[in-house]
Amino acid sequence: MPPKQTKKKTITLKIVQVEPATMKKPRTQEHLNPAIQNRNRPQHQSSARRNNRNYACAPERAFSVTLDVETANPELEVSEDRKRVRWTETWRDLPDTGKRFTYWECVLGSEGFTSGRHYWEVEVTGNRFWCLGVAAESVDRKGRFSLSPETGFWTIRRNGDVLHRDYDMYSLTSPQSRLPAGPIPGRVGVYLSYESGTVSFYNTETKSHLHTFTGNKFTGKLYPFFRTGDENQWLRICSGSAPGL
Repeated sequence: MPPKQTKKKTITLKIVQVEPATMKKPRTQEHLNPAIQNRNRPQHQSSARRNNRNYACAPERAFSVTLDVETANPELEVSEDRKRVRWTETWRDLPDTGKRFTYWECVLGSEGFTSGRHYWEVEVTGNRFWCLGVAAESVDRKGRFSLSPETGFWTIRRNGDVLHRDYDMYSLTSPQSRLPAGPIPGRVGVYLSYESGTVSFYNTETKSHLHTFTGNKFTGKLYPFFRTGDENQWLRICSGSAPGL
């Protein structure tokens, strides 16, 4: 009997030791498919980087935004290179193509998005009243409307003049909500992830997160959105990409 018990224990130990070694790798497809392994690795890195730095993950491609002059309110001046816009407070007699904003001092980007991830930056230094984000192609452009996700706008706004605090920023939700106090951005990054239904904003100078709209299910075309209400103070679209590239 003792020899049988010893032999039986030895066989059991061999099975326990060998089975996990042979079964461990096939349980995940990443070990069998290098393409999946390579695809997943940067996603984990981007997530960790975003959590640690409160900053955007890399967009699928760099995107150069230009302004669509046919959408610009008649009181706005758009530069020849279509990278800058300012409020002149002077109404110009311009043809109304149906695309033009005629009440708020707004202008859209030239190219819209129906998929993908896109990032651009806007220099706002010296401008005390601005509004940035994205707008749906279907938004009202003629009347006095509120800027909120319900009306097709995902934006943040800065208010500031001689009668108010120098720093006063809001996310234009419904109702709007004041953003936590912090350094005044001189340049703002806007990051759209269409499939994820998110629009995020960053202070690119401090590499800090300002606000993110989440839980959206985008279905139509979205355009970069710009509004300025500080007379003769430019907003300038800058070349830039999300950090971590």
